[in-house]
Amino acid sequence: MSTRHRMRGLLVTLVIAVATLGRAHASEPPQPCPPHPVRIGLPDFPAGEFLKGKGDRFADPDPGHLVRELREVEQRIGCRFELVRRPMVRMIRDASSGSVDLVTPAPETLAQAQGWVLPRAGARTNLQMAIGHSPLSLFVVRARQEELGAAWVAEGQPKGTVGVVAGTVPADHAKAKGWPTQTIQDFDKGLTMLMLQRVDHVFVPAISLQDNDRIRQGEVVALEPPVMSVAYFHAALPPFAQRHPDFLRAFWRAACQASLPRRIDKPTCKP
Repeated sequence: MSTRHRMRGLLVTLVIAVATLGRAHASEPPQPCPPHPVRIGLPDFPAGEFLKGKGDRFADPDPGHLVRELREVEQRIGCRFELVRRPMVRMIRDASSGSVDLVTPAPETLAQAQGWVLPRAGARTNLQMAIGHSPLSLFVVRARQEELGAAWVAEGQPKGTVGVVAGTVPADHAKAKGWPTQTIQDFDKGLTMLMLQRVDHVFVPAISLQDNDRIRQGEVVALEPPVMSVAYFHAALPPFAQRHPDFLRAFWRAACQASLPRRIDKPTCKP
């Protein structure tokens, strides 16, 4: 074989090798995965279409938006996740022990109060990387909407008892305001207590009730204006964030992208 043919053969081999390497690189995770499955904590109560099932189990075959999106992210970036469900009070209490690496869906205010790590844009939280936004509203039975709504507008506080899930932002807000509260097991049970007149209001994220039959049929309505609006994130525990910053940035970006099909706001998902 002539030198010219040998050089041509070497060039073809080199081109093929580079192309193969490029394909292999494209299929690899964009960052090193943590050496252990990433433990992601979710609350143990259902939240409408976003999280289904109770206790330590997810509903089957549809576990809700959050779980489906996390499984999509797991495939997209090639890292392993372990999804665990716990009562919010316990999860907040135990998070510092390293029992979980991330908590979701974490309201911005809760994450900040606990010192959890959120995606940043300069000195502020990067709201483009939120996985959702929701008003937190007081829900009442329609028959009492006029009565309770007038008191809410006039006095800026609810008239009567308020049902809240322990460990949530609504529970903390109601306590700080001195509202009379009654603990509810979950959002759906709260609406049942509302219909039975065991509480006068249920204070929950509106996004968690948007597909509830009582809401759709108009039996239960939200008072206006909402109490507040909250952005939700996948929040990281500080030790995990310090050890795996590259993974975390890629995870947040992929999680935001996975949420786009259900989003109206269509964020850019840019870190």
